[in-house]
Amino acid sequence: MTGSTSYQFSSLEEAVRALFDELNKTNSAVVELRARTEAQHRVLATLSHYLSINESIDRSVFNDQLGRLAESYRQISGDFDDPASQSQFAQTADDLERLRIPDFSESSTTPFTVIDGGKK
Repeated sequence: MTGSTSYQFSSLEEAVRALFDELNKTNSAVVELRARTEAQHRVLATLSHYLSINESIDRSVFNDQLGRLAESYRQISGDFDDPASQSQFAQTADDLERLRIPDFSESSTTPFTVIDGGKK
């Protein structure tokens, strides 16, 4: 087995302590990953808003990267055994997809609202 680690313990107590240490490390890593995910999502939402109001920027690169990132989160969600983590990462993938910005050429309506001042 490549990458496997062999453990030897002198007592059951030592083995249980090592198990809990590993579980704590895993839980800490999951908590950190969730926090990073939320931070990334906030940054992407801000960027998405900026790009949506600035028509001179090519949105295709941003949208492509969002799609790739969303797919990565879907793959990560499948790596978790607990349903809460699976659900959170799958939801993040869906949220990322919703941040996609349509090009103005993709839009069926005018990107600007025309306000008629009532003058004739």
